[in-house]
Amino acid sequence: MSRLAWLSSAASAAVLVAACGGGGGGSSLTPSEPVDKYVGTWTNCLVVTIPGSPTVSALTSFTATKVDATHGSFTTTVTIFATSNCAVLKLSDPVPVPELSGNVAIDSVGTGPSGSDKITITPPTLPSFKEIALVTGSQLQFGDPDSAKDAQGYPTALDSKLILTRQP
Repeated sequence: MSRLAWLSSAASAAVLVAACGGGGGGSSLTPSEPVDKYVGTWTNCLVVTIPGSPTVSALTSFTATKVDATHGSFTTTVTIFATSNCAVLKLSDPVPVPELSGNVAIDSVGTGPSGSDKITITPPTLPSFKEIALVTGSQLQFGDPDSAKDAQGYPTALDSKLILTRQP
């Protein structure tokens, strides 16, 4: 399952949990090892429109921790808001999304499109998959799920529609 499909599924599931009454820090240091630039919390606000229902938003929080120089682990939560900007009127507490959590290995540093890293993501309940990731300032981008794959199976373009922002 592609990362974008994961995020959409997570947001939809969280919206359903909230609707049914369920659910009740980055570093500014210069990275010295390849995984360091990913460590911290990254967020994205996704507006969810369901026909016949009010517009809500889903705040996806992706938190990465360091295991060693080229390996990390990550967890993902989704929080639903009754607004279109992921603020003020919270409908749910953060809901963990196990399918969007797991381990990551940096396979190759800076060899992907635009200098991105080639990585392998291993969720606990799904097969591992090849991905690219690029940190530019306070923004994190992954590969475009609709792009072609290279000979090794990595996406050949970055996703310009889904950008996560590092949180302080």
